[in-house]
Amino acid sequence: MHDPGHLLFRRALRVAIVLPLAYLLTEYVLKMPYGSTYTVFGTFVLLSFADFGGPTRDRARAYIVTGLAGLVAIILGTFAALNPIAAVVCTFIVGAGLTYSGLLRGYVATATMAILLPFVIAVTAGPGLDQLPQRLAGFVVAIAVSLAAALLMWPSHTRSALRQRVADAMDASANVIRAMWPPSDSSGGPAIDLQTRQRELTEAHHRMREQFDGQLMRPGSATSRDRALLQTIDELGRMRIILRWEPGSGDYKMPGDEGLARCSAEAMSSSADAIGSGGEAPHSKALDHLREEHRLELQKWSQEQLSEGNSQIVRPTLDAGFHLRLTAAMAELIARHTRIAVGAPAEEHPFGGWGLPSVDKEPSPLRILRNHLTFRSPWFRNSLRAGLALALAVSVVYLTGVGHGFWVVLGTLTALRLDVLGTSKTAVQAILGTIGGFAVGTVLILLLGNTPWALWILLPIAIFLSGFTPGAISLTVGQGSFTVFVIVFYGIVAGPSLETGEWRVVDVGIGLAISLIVSLMMWPRGVATRVNESLIASVHASTAYLVAAYERLANGPSSDKQLEAAATAADAAVSNAYESFDLAIAQRGSGQELGPTWSFVANAAGHISACADLVVFLATVGSNPTAGSNTGELLVTCAKQVQASADAATDNLCPSLTEKQTQDYCNRQAFTSEQFEQPQVSGLGNTFAQLETQVDTCLADWQTGAATPSDDPVGQRALVLVWAEEWLIHLMWVTSRIEAATTADSGSASLMPIESDKATA
Repeated sequence: MHDPGHLLFRRALRVAIVLPLAYLLTEYVLKMPYGSTYTVFGTFVLLSFADFGGPTRDRARAYIVTGLAGLVAIILGTFAALNPIAAVVCTFIVGAGLTYSGLLRGYVATATMAILLPFVIAVTAGPGLDQLPQRLAGFVVAIAVSLAAALLMWPSHTRSALRQRVADAMDASANVIRAMWPPSDSSGGPAIDLQTRQRELTEAHHRMREQFDGQLMRPGSATSRDRALLQTIDELGRMRIILRWEPGSGDYKMPGDEGLARCSAEAMSSSADAIGSGGEAPHSKALDHLREEHRLELQKWSQEQLSEGNSQIVRPTLDAGFHLRLTAAMAELIARHTRIAVGAPAEEHPFGGWGLPSVDKEPSPLRILRNHLTFRSPWFRNSLRAGLALALAVSVVYLTGVGHGFWVVLGTLTALRLDVLGTSKTAVQAILGTIGGFAVGTVLILLLGNTPWALWILLPIAIFLSGFTPGAISLTVGQGSFTVFVIVFYGIVAGPSLETGEWRVVDVGIGLAISLIVSLMMWPRGVATRVNESLIASVHASTAYLVAAYERLANGPSSDKQLEAAATAADAAVSNAYESFDLAIAQRGSGQELGPTWSFVANAAGHISACADLVVFLATVGSNPTAGSNTGELLVTCAKQVQASADAATDNLCPSLTEKQTQDYCNRQAFTSEQFEQPQVSGLGNTFAQLETQVDTCLADWQTGAATPSDDPVGQRALVLVWAEEWLIHLMWVTSRIEAATTADSGSASLMPIESDKATA
């Protein structure tokens, strides 16, 4: 059995106690025979499938909203049942729509079955407008008793495993920051300690992604708390890339570096305490203030050093300051997101000194749903397949007139998976469990059918097993338990009969056959075969956005429209790539050996897009770094070189890997310091060498105090230009890793990516 924290046990015990009482209330107190079915199955699905987590207020709101949606579904199903064609069409729309909404995950995905089941019962029951008031009243009873039971009977407020893993990654990041910029009075070997802390961060990040990737019921974008958690995970992935940088032993440090680093580490630690242990929500105002002070101090210090002729120490100091300020900005963003993720009000002071991309990247529900309205999206294809399968099941119910027709539809839904192999395995488990449950139920009816009180004693036991065994033991045992529950329940309602079990086996068998047919007809290999295509598209779109960002930096606001279009396309493509990769992991079928390559390329696409966001910020700080020179043209040319290299490397995505290559990859270390060294400019071609010369010229202008307009200081332009060049050099290195990961003939070493782990945004 698998029941960590006895959550399944408490949930099953709760529904076993409440459901019989709810049925008695509807059937004998309220005297609504047409509503009792909706009370029984509504209570079961609300407490077993829609056991919402989170704070009490959020859980209550989720139950109420789900219940209201279920009432709408009953009304829609009742009216659609007046005409068979309308019933089939409506089932397709509702089934596809609810499946597609699962893209938002979190509460939305959890509520799907609780909304779909009452619709299915209503649409397969045939015309019954006169029964509609009782149907609605019966489901209202289910909502009321489920809400009360969920909030009052053994409510579980344990923090999710994902949030704890996020907190661990935050703590590990804070430790790396402390090791990377240690206090001036620290002793020991900081370089060795830094490598140890970076390795610990890698392990913590892996554990976080294991709890996130492929989990279809994980927190999503339906609520502000969940959206903030997703943004926190994204920022942790980006911060980890920055924290792979190792400062050189001869780097000069600014006097303000220590304070900014300490404040950044404290912000990460306080965020970890808030999200992992329920501590006080973090504040970021002090960190925001220190970042702005550090920027001004860095610019002033660089001007002084150049005026004194110390140009040889300016570049490494600018590089070190660049990484520290990025780290501090990410720490502030994480603290801001964490406040919302733990339910605290958002901070009112603006996020200064960083800038915002031209397109809002917040994963709002509408934006996510819009991004996936394409046949390239696995969620869109899967929703169409689910809608067709359910519509076909309803067609069979109307054509054959089978008893308890909603079991046909539920049987179809039970077995349907992302590919035909998964559907086949699930169908076999479901039919074996149903037949086994039929055998056990038949014996019970033969022995105890004429003793009503014995059936009443068996009812809560069967309900408990139906709620407990699917998650704690297996789907086969769960299906068997549910079949026993159905036989016992209808034995109480309509008297003992073997026909109930027989209809159950027949109906479920029909539903399973429908799911197999639809899986064979529509995308039988599931998501895995389309992952490469979505990854290639995501890298192409991200590099196009990168070029547009550099064109904005070089040419000014005249290219804002092109930039916005490129940013929107990159956002959609990267989102589609992540979901394709995520569903391929959830599918757990063929192609899993490509996981390391998929992981890296998805990560690289998201990282390129994030870098483009930062370049957009550089273009909005108020100083044009390319004024009066050909620097802008050089920047765009180098960006196009990155684009061409990354696109060509991604086009080499290999279709398969040998078992030995995969095993060799898994046996390698997570990283070596040599793999994270930045390339030398001299090895990147003549254009990068020219850009390097142009940057040196800009620094020389700054050193000699060349006259410039007062609103365009040379110092600010030099800082922007240095950082713009550094991102291009870094991305050329990322490109080389993409090529290594996607080249079929490079052996197991080709699989060694930057992060060597699950995809991060």
